[in-house]
Amino acid sequence: MLNIHGFGDNLTINNIRIGDLSPDEHEKIDLEKGARNYDPLENVVVSHVQDSSTLICRKPAKNAVKSFIEEELIDGLCCYSAVNQGQLNQTIVNAVVKHLVEEKLPTVPRSIRHKYMSAFLMATTGITGMDRVVPKVAGVEAP
Repeated sequence: MLNIHGFGDNLTINNIRIGDLSPDEHEKIDLEKGARNYDPLENVVVSHVQDSSTLICRKPAKNAVKSFIEEELIDGLCCYSAVNQGQLNQTIVNAVVKHLVEEKLPTVPRSIRHKYMSAFLMATTGITGMDRVVPKVAGVEAP
């Protein structure tokens, strides 16, 4: 039985709290449960959004296994589509806000590792019983 509760860093799926996972643990879940049609940036997990085109990412600290450093990452994806969420298209923004408020699971790109992708993959494979998942918005531009 699948058990999902909480949201944000407290989002928990089958007793795994998403906010407690390291970038390596997120990568392991992605590699195990996500389809292999996209290669995200390595060792980067977005922790939060600063504005419509700047993401704050976590990277492992060079000298400490369980420590992280935070850096800004410019989201180039917000530049390549007129209806990308980064463009603040009102229809998209309204749909995303409704999704976040009612379902509490963010929509995120696969070009970067994101803490909620692990939650999405764990929940979706748990619900469907499938081994792997290709998120709806992924891979249309992949070769």
